[in-house]
Amino acid sequence: ISLPGRQTHCFDCHRPGHIVKDCLILKRCNEQKRSPPREIRLLTHQPFQSEMKETTKPESSCFTPFLSQGVVAENENGTHVPVKILRGTGASQSLILQGTLPLDENSFTGLSVLLSGINSEPVSRPLHRVWLQCDLVQGVFDLAVCPSLPITGVTVLLGNDVAGGVVVPPLQIIESPLEVAAETAETSKYYPACVVTRAQSKLTEDSLIDVSGLFSDEKPSLPPSPSLP
Repeated sequence: ISLPGRQTHCFDCHRPGHIVKDCLILKRCNEQKRSPPREIRLLTHQPFQSEMKETTKPESSCFTPFLSQGVVAENENGTHVPVKILRGTGASQSLILQGTLPLDENSFTGLSVLLSGINSEPVSRPLHRVWLQCDLVQGVFDLAVCPSLPITGVTVLLGNDVAGGVVVPPLQIIESPLEVAAETAETSKYYPACVVTRAQSKLTEDSLIDVSGLFSDEKPSLPPSPSLP
């Protein structure tokens, strides 16, 4: 009960302007008490154990046309070591995998180069003079020694400084083409360029026209032309 001329106050929140039955704060508290209980889930903690396995990406088939075999040595008369070569058309410096040859101060040129890839910091690599022989080039070249190369299994990255504009080995041809014996061709009925079936061979014989007379010195006899009416 409020006295006349006096402002009402709430007995719960003690704020003026309303009575306790109209208190919004009290109503919210009562609604939260009547709300259904919520489920609580407990999680158990277990230590995570992971097995680290080293995986090697297979060699991509897109590099196959640019892969070749070759040999390297400390000098031309040294022990030849077989290597797998990747022709890197985007590389300005040729590289060799560390440990391929027992390089020392005798092969060291006294110089180093700064190498950098995509989004990588430049690193300094020593230059060693190595004898290289492959289908593209042959001779003594300065190769940068790197602890690893981008492609697994590749031991030499052949750059433009050594190969220049050569990308693939030149085409090799033979001066004397292979000849097929005439007896073999007649008896087997097989030809180097194609295979002729028996039915097709019979059809060809029936429709064969002798044109040898067109290339002789004698003038061919032509049939008389029909007389005009």
